[in-house]
Amino acid sequence: MKSRFLNLDLTRVIGMVMVIVLHTAVNFTLRTDFFATKLWFLLEPVVAISKTAVLLFFMISGYLLTTKQRSIRENLNKTITKLVLPLSFFTAIDSIINFSRFDMVKNTWLDFFIQELNRLMNEKSSPLWFLIVLVFLYLLNPIWQKIFSHSDEGKLAKYITAMAFLFSLIMAIFEYPAHKNGIFFTGATYWLGYVCFYLYGGLVKANFVFVRKRLFNWGLLLSGLVLTMVGDFLAVSWQLNGKDFIWNTYAANYLSLPVMMTAIGLFNLLVTVDLKKIPSVVASFIEKFAQLSFGVYLIHGYFILLSRQVLGFKFDLVGLNVYLYNTIDVGSILILSMLTTWIWLKIPKLKSLVGG
Repeated sequence: MKSRFLNLDLTRVIGMVMVIVLHTAVNFTLRTDFFATKLWFLLEPVVAISKTAVLLFFMISGYLLTTKQRSIRENLNKTITKLVLPLSFFTAIDSIINFSRFDMVKNTWLDFFIQELNRLMNEKSSPLWFLIVLVFLYLLNPIWQKIFSHSDEGKLAKYITAMAFLFSLIMAIFEYPAHKNGIFFTGATYWLGYVCFYLYGGLVKANFVFVRKRLFNWGLLLSGLVLTMVGDFLAVSWQLNGKDFIWNTYAANYLSLPVMMTAIGLFNLLVTVDLKKIPSVVASFIEKFAQLSFGVYLIHGYFILLSRQVLGFKFDLVGLNVYLYNTIDVGSILILSMLTTWIWLKIPKLKSLVGG
């Protein structure tokens, strides 16, 4: 059991690093002036696999919670403490930052309120969208518990999970011609697109699916990774050639088939890899770093904002070698986010805001 939870800790740490990469180095795979260069081919595989970061976190949450027996009151209290309070706190912080840049001369308080409401409900520009999705998933834990405890050898749980995956795949295709309009694509409802990963984590925990298929998992991971990279390549290529294809950015979608394949394959490999022989010192570091993952996810965006908007640390302005720039950029954001989270966790009355 300890080894399995160490596997989840390792998955958390990897996901934490991938989130930072996804929000920093990704820019150099999207810029047309770096397209098909040595840097692009170096970063693209890393960025492509990093697209699974949030999906890994959903599967970890599902693994830990779908089979955990809690009363409705206990579950509600946990949801408020672990998610609603951090969501409210960081939403307030975001609003303060946005207000400092809002033109109150030409607009009113009502305009600002509507802007913030639209941002919260319709955009994924902030890590807070992850918390919004988790709030809905957590609130439904009593239902998930019933489904996963049903005495049918997991048939009901597997059926619902399979239907959820099918729904997500279809919606990921439909959202492009729909221009992401409609009720499904709002912050209050797009959790429906990610419930499949949450439930899949539960299937793995309950042993309703056999995931110790190393060859299959590697095939799933590598196939998904290659398809994602091909999709990204074509997207930038079409952009360079002025071609307008309605599904141009499909491979960048977290709910695209290639990203789903990569995420499932990677999760299966990480939760089944044998870590029993890992040195205790290394295991201890993994566990400690994993405790920082939630806080790093929430905080890192502020350091990116500080770096870009306040300090002016942008590639086109600083004149650094592009490889050195990315190393400093990713490394500094990760280290500062980890350090800040570690300090925050030392504050008893505030540590719950970052996963303490």
